Amino acid sequence: MKELTYSLRKNIFDNYKSFCETELDSIRKNIDFKTLEKEIVTDIYNAIISREADPKRLQLTSENQFSDDIRDILQGKFKEYNIIVGREQPSGFAKKTIGEPDITMHTYLKNIYTSICVGEIKEWGKFRKQVKQLLGYMKPSTKFGFTIILNRKSNFPDIYNKIDEILQSFGVKKGEIDYFKTIEILTIKEMKNLIISKHVNPDDSSSLTIYHFIANANPNSGANEEAAIQARV
Repeated sequence: MKELTYSLRKNIFDNYKSFCETELDSIRKNIDFKTLEKEIVTDIYNAIISREADPKRLQLTSENQFSDDIRDILQGKFKEYNIIVGREQPSGFAKKTIGEPDITMHTYLKNIYTSICVGEIKEWGKFRKQVKQLLGYMKPSTKFGFTIILNRKSNFPDIYNKIDEILQSFGVKKGEIDYFKTIEILTIKEMKNLIISKHVNPDDSSSLTIYHFIANANPNSGANEEAAIQARV
């Protein structure tokens, strides 16, 4: 009787495992990239917000450490869907050699390489160059891109307004033509540290989306920290 019970349990487990593998295989082969894009953006936003809860630690986090954190979070979430998250993998163009973006995500859809997104993480100060660098890394077929700005010193409203100002006039000039011109700037009410820009894709005149996140390690210009200090005097 015990042997029969074990056999039944094993049979149930094997059937369940087979069902799960079949479902996952179906998901992998029928990826809805728009839904996937929203999930990735939400996960990045949540990761940033969770780290902003400890601004002192965020102040000490390097670009490389932050990139590793984002990579680990995305890899943990999406690896079961056969999505690969890379760090500084060769992609696109750089000034002298092939580019190495901070974050890349890709998969194999019906055994064909598919670039999902590319991300670039930098301290605040050279945002226009950061966006141009990102565009240089992106392949024509890449679904979207994102930037993360690490703010340690500046006021958040000043950065937010400056990003908007830069995006309004953004373009990559070559000869007499401005490529990647901004055609739309959007925000999401629930995501205060995010600005979305849409650009003309020069390869096919379609719309190219870039998400710009601000990781703010300088909340209220230090007002919260000062309040905490004074409370203990």
